[in-house]
Amino acid sequence: MTVRIGLADAQDARVQEAAARLVAAGRVVPVLVGTAGDDAPPGAERVTAPAGTSPVDHLARLVAEGIVAAGVGGSLTSSAEMVRAGIRRLRRGRLVSACFAIGGPEGRWTTYADCVVVPDPDAAQLAEIAVTAAEHHERTFAERARVAMLSFSTAGSAAHPRVLLVQEATRRVREERPDLLVEGEVQFDVAVDPRVAARKAPGSQVAGAANVLVFPSLEAANIAYKVAERVGGATALGSFVLGLDRPWVDLSRGCSTDDIVATVDLLARAESAHRASDPMAG
Repeated sequence: MTVRIGLADAQDARVQEAAARLVAAGRVVPVLVGTAGDDAPPGAERVTAPAGTSPVDHLARLVAEGIVAAGVGGSLTSSAEMVRAGIRRLRRGRLVSACFAIGGPEGRWTTYADCVVVPDPDAAQLAEIAVTAAEHHERTFAERARVAMLSFSTAGSAAHPRVLLVQEATRRVREERPDLLVEGEVQFDVAVDPRVAARKAPGSQVAGAANVLVFPSLEAANIAYKVAERVGGATALGSFVLGLDRPWVDLSRGCSTDDIVATVDLLARAESAHRASDPMAG
């Protein structure tokens, strides 16, 4: 099933090369949105933004109208402009945040949130970040979300207002979405290492197997995903903007062509699976 994905920053050589590679792979029809004079490789579509409208804003309109299944930009455009365009055209009244998909050994993917938007969330905001990140993870990777609400404390091992905030956020998630598997507050090693989890959180369905990591602040999440990528050698794709009606990705301006290809491919696979499971979708 071929999926049409919109790409902003059409003048960027990385985007052009990514579009050519996506065409060759055959799973995606790249739709490059730019200004007059921007090219597109053979097999890709080119759309010129109307006068007075930025390519990013026009891309958001194409996504909102279902002309393309998702929008990807940010290789040249600032995060602020990407997020604002998504909010203007695609927001559904929920808190807007963002996550990265972190690829580790054996093809395992973990969602890190919020890495981009909300600097210092309160308990209600942190709970909503957790819920939207879990929903995103399940749709993107077709597996049940196991959400860890991260802290420097596990199950009350430390007393501090920051710990209380994560505990309250966890309570709110459980109240709002009793169907979600969520554990909090927990330390990072408890969330991801089964041996540590067996000692510190025995019997937990999440500890040691978390695939959605909700950090207590943007500062912590942003540093963590970059450490995972640059020091740990993980693949970091995104950021995927949460709280919108449709998939919207704000790439890092330091992204590579490989990053763009992998991000679009991930979006296309998720969209194809969604359409296959829901005949009314798409």
